[in-house]
Formats: sequence, structure tokens, C-alpha cells
Amino acid sequence: MRRSKGKSLNHHRHRRTKKSKSISFTTPEKERKEFFKEAVKLYERSKYNDVVKWAEYELALSRSDTVHDFLAHLSEQMIELNKVKVAEIKGFLTWLEQEIGAEVENLANKIAIKEYHEHSFLLDEEGNNIFPLGKRRL
Repeated sequence: MRRSKGKSLNHHRHRRTKKSKSISFTTPEKERKEFFKEAVKLYERSKYNDVVKWAEYELALSRSDTVHDFLAHLSEQMIELNKVKVAEIKGFLTWLEQEIGAEVENLANKIAIKEYHEHSFLLDEEGNNIFPLGKRRL
């Protein structure tokens, strides 16, 4: 068995043999929807500790299907948010190219510019522009 960097051989053996529990879709549909709505309300109110307690309670009652539904909902939310983020990034980069009259691919700081959303890099602590080179060098 190949060893990954930083992982022991025993770690990989343990992972390979560890079985995950299956999800039983046994909760009646009407109740399942009600329990799901309860979790969504907690989440929308930013009561994350209560969401964890809700999930623990549901699992203790062997209602893994309700937890599954909520996790599926969160996954859908993450996908939608990612689509919005990608569209915003694309829109900003298109606007930037129009403003400076050059393609981002041809700029010296293209990686930092493409990853602008991951950093607070436009101004340093004193408020100075960290791209002082002007349009020619960008």
C-alpha cells in the first residue's frame, strides 16, 4: 500500500476497513418534512449550536433520513452560493479588463488579481496601494 505524505500505513488500513452507517429512509414523509423545516429554521436564524443539537437528537432517534435531507439542503445552498461567487468573479474581471484596457491574462499580477476574492490585498495597513506600478506594469 502506498503511503501518502504525513499519513501512516495504519491510518490507511483503518480508513479502508471503517464502515459507514447507512441511511434508513423510514420516517413518515409528513414528519420528515416537519423535522427538516425545523432544522432549516434553526439554520436560517444562525442557531448553529441548536442545529448540531437537532442533528444529534435526530440521530439518537435513528432518524438519519431527516439529517440526510438537511445535509442535502445545505449542499444545494453551497452549490448555489458558489455559482453566485463564480459569476461575481467573472463579472469583476470582465469589468477590470474593460477599465484598464488589457486582459488579466497579460498582467504581471494575474494570479493575485484572479484570486482577489481570497485576499485583502488592494491596500496595505496604512492605506497605500500595493500595486503602485500603474497601468503599464499591471
